[in-house]
Amino acid sequence: MAQKTEDSAVEKHIPFIIKEEGKVTVKVGENTAHPMEERHYIEWIELQVDGKSYYRFLKPGDKPEVVFCVAGDEMIAREYCNVHGLWKS
Repeated sequence: MAQKTEDSAVEKHIPFIIKEEGKVTVKVGENTAHPMEERHYIEWIELQVDGKSYYRFLKPGDKPEVVFCVAGDEMIAREYCNVHGLWKS
């Protein structure tokens, strides 16, 4: 499955990583949150940390962000939109 890294849609799809002491927040959309409606929402967010993957599954009505209690050097975030597919940070 192809991973998209540039967002041309009105809704923002690119996951952003925010590192804080002892935790990492992944938000979908930097300035505008992705919609979380019945027909259009983020199904899951993945955080890859030093070769390990951590997932959180979402449903309509949830916020399009997740907090992971992990630490590491190399981090990549991915998310899957039920309408627009897979996106990578």
